[in-house]
Amino acid sequence: MANPTGDSMKQAIDPVLLDSLFGINAYLYYTCLWVAATVVAVVLLLRNCEKSGFANYFRFLTLPWKLVTFVVAMGGITVAAPYSGDPTWDYYDSIIISCLVYALAPWSVGVIFLAAKRKTSLTSLYIALIMMLFSSSWFYDGYILLRDGVYPSTWFSNLIISPTFFIAGGLFWNLEHIQGVGIKFSFQEGQWYNRPVSSNFRGLIWVAIPFMMFAFYGVCWFVSSFSFFS
Repeated sequence: MANPTGDSMKQAIDPVLLDSLFGINAYLYYTCLWVAATVVAVVLLLRNCEKSGFANYFRFLTLPWKLVTFVVAMGGITVAAPYSGDPTWDYYDSIIISCLVYALAPWSVGVIFLAAKRKTSLTSLYIALIMMLFSSSWFYDGYILLRDGVYPSTWFSNLIISPTFFIAGGLFWNLEHIQGVGIKFSFQEGQWYNRPVSSNFRGLIWVAIPFMMFAFYGVCWFVSSFSFFS
């Protein structure tokens, strides 16, 4: 979802400028590029599901505190949709994007961290980066294109801003209070989600609060009727 207050960013790159640079319909070129990149990433992801232990990842993702915070976050984003000054923000993209972020952000952020330490493959890094961009930006672009028949003018600002919330969600749902160790991100520990993961939310509540406040502020920032955040 695009920032309703970022009018200057929305107009930063328009189709006329892009067309003059590429000499073709630039939005068509861009759409074909990200669709192809996403298809390749999905194929690679499906091929590596069993090897990556995604049954364990599902258990990791469905710890009670993670499910509860996901439902609350999705509810807040969805309820806020009608009050947004952004006509592209509706119930459908709110729910679907929320589900994509919840399902993919914890894994993608962890893989990016491990890749930085050279502990995972470039293929996994590619999948993680594409899943981040698709969940936080490209799905929105495609949805609006199909719904309205035009490419959203907010695509560029959305591409820059929305991954921030994707990363924050990925970090939040990787928080773990480990007995005798303290609070860490689960991907910092060996075997990551392929091990018993602590479900103790009380032990990490004070670290979790800033993440939740960041998400709350982000929703309020997007809702133009909340004049304090406009």
